[in-house]
Amino acid sequence: MTNILISKVNYLYLLVKVVLIIITRIFVISSQHIEELIMQTLLNTFMGRIKPYPSIVVDKFTEIFRFGFITHEHSDHLVGLNKYARSSEEYQKIFATKITQRVLRTQYQYATMKIHTLEINETISLYLEEEVVSVTPLPANHIPGSCMYLFEGEGGNVLHTGDFRLSLDELRDTALFKDGMLKPIDYLYLDKTFWKPNSYELPPAAESKALIIKTALDWLNASEENVVYLLLPYFGYVDILCELYDETEIQINVNENRVADKFKAVPYLSDKLTDDVDTKIFVKNKPWKDMEDELREMCCEHVRMIMVSTQHFICNNNSCRPMEVRDEYNLYWINHSLHCSQSELKNFVAKLKPLNIIP
Repeated sequence: MTNILISKVNYLYLLVKVVLIIITRIFVISSQHIEELIMQTLLNTFMGRIKPYPSIVVDKFTEIFRFGFITHEHSDHLVGLNKYARSSEEYQKIFATKITQRVLRTQYQYATMKIHTLEINETISLYLEEEVVSVTPLPANHIPGSCMYLFEGEGGNVLHTGDFRLSLDELRDTALFKDGMLKPIDYLYLDKTFWKPNSYELPPAAESKALIIKTALDWLNASEENVVYLLLPYFGYVDILCELYDETEIQINVNENRVADKFKAVPYLSDKLTDDVDTKIFVKNKPWKDMEDELREMCCEHVRMIMVSTQHFICNNNSCRPMEVRDEYNLYWINHSLHCSQSELKNFVAKLKPLNIIP
């Protein structure tokens, strides 16, 4: 049954791709935009509502709901939340982890919104019309505060992964297992960001993270005058910043960053940050298309730039390649993903053996 559902997801991917290729013949869209449109179409097939528990929604708040759950702070998982933030309805409740709540409150539209906080691996009970559903947030290893949700009740067991990058073995000490055995999953809502053939394999997360740290340390240790700029595509990668600080004891300046307040809201990172412009490690957070002119200005003999990106390698059909160097900028592109590769997703599904996968 699971293999049939996986085949349906692959078929949907190919069907959408064919349609979008036809569109490009008419409207001239780049190949990179094709892939972005494909994934947006696939993501939009999930309307937020949990099938066996229709009064519960996750990551999409556009319809009427009783209980809403946020897996993490990224904007594509907050659809419709700003409307709820302005609502005075008492019967609706929103849940998230404490760190997700802190990060959301750095944004004016969510600054005063009431969010009920949850702890990873701690179960709560929801009282629905005729049954009780238990909910347990599980680690997701995506960004600070991110989590999966396990829903258990008479309607069946439901796992909503949100965005994640870890294996089932890394969840062995969570509520997903009982007495050492994996609980049966009736419905799986799966992160399909890289469920596509050109991202079948990606560098293992531990290896690409170690490569980022080494590339930065080699440069900082070569001269006291050297400076590192980490160019990040979006909020996250905090474990890398923490490890860089632990290795160098150099505080990190995130102020040249459009999401600086989000980094400062992460409690285990805040003491590793500084406003000092004479520090040696800086974080920038802009799309590559907005960075190229700025890179020319930043480029000098004492600056090394490390661009953390997976899409760059996928769009160039080099998803397995760990690194690319552009000597003219002293720029190191490093392939580090916060999402599972397609092969990792397939292994996850094969071991989990859910009865249904909801696209």
